[in-house]
Amino acid sequence: MKLAVLSDIHSNYEAFKSCIQYLERRKVNAYIFLGDYVGELPCPEKTLKLIDELRKHRRCFMLRGNKEDYIIKGLGGYNTDWDGYPSVVGMLRYAYENVSAESVEFFKTLPIEDTIKIEGYPAIRICHGSTDNNKGYIEKETPAFFDNIKEKYILCGHTHKPKVTYIAGKVIWNPGSVGLSGSGEMIARCMILHGGRESWRPEYVEVPYDIDAEIKSMRAEGLYRIAPYWSVVTEDLLKGGTIDHSLVLNKAMSLCKNETGHCEWPKIPERFMKKAVNELLYME
Repeated sequence: MKLAVLSDIHSNYEAFKSCIQYLERRKVNAYIFLGDYVGELPCPEKTLKLIDELRKHRRCFMLRGNKEDYIIKGLGGYNTDWDGYPSVVGMLRYAYENVSAESVEFFKTLPIEDTIKIEGYPAIRICHGSTDNNKGYIEKETPAFFDNIKEKYILCGHTHKPKVTYIAGKVIWNPGSVGLSGSGEMIARCMILHGGRESWRPEYVEVPYDIDAEIKSMRAEGLYRIAPYWSVVTEDLLKGGTIDHSLVLNKAMSLCKNETGHCEWPKIPERFMKKAVNELLYME
């Protein structure tokens, strides 16, 4: 039994396509998707269509990530008060405007956690962030948190970092990110779980893909106009950078608060996003 595990695609169609092509050659039996199908990159519907095609001939277990929640909640809906903060809200608006109503309804059907039960193999608990919060971090929970989790094996995503964590007798695997690895390498990451009657064994997978084509798509879709500094960070991550969006956003908010005495998301002026990018990415 071989289970493919993918998380945090973030609309990176080129990376996702390459992962699926590789995993199909490996003849996996089923796919586990841990959420965040859409996000920082162009063509979210193209990415979702590839999932739809896959579901026609492969068993797929799917979760809802925090990015899908943002769309369900209409977080990217038009709000004139946000017009002056494109680097912070631009990609939220892009995703909101470029995901179909049918996809939004599908997102609503997905759970934030689930248990995979395949006859003859150990059960696996799956979540995006944590089992009670898809923006949480199950890898950071206290041992007591796991008292009501019966399964020994747990899969999670959200951090984009491939990792194994041992807590309270549990084995927690994170496959890393398909779309934005942030690991310093220009690759997509996923995982294959090899099943035995008593245990699962992880195989961390690194898949090369056409990064130039993805960046070209970003430019064609106008993402550098829609979300200027956010897209600069995205491109840097694609090219092997390790400074992610949350680090830049937190830095910009700190700069804003230090200068103005107050900072409330998403109202972060572009000059602070620019300064945060320069300081963190270019060390200016």
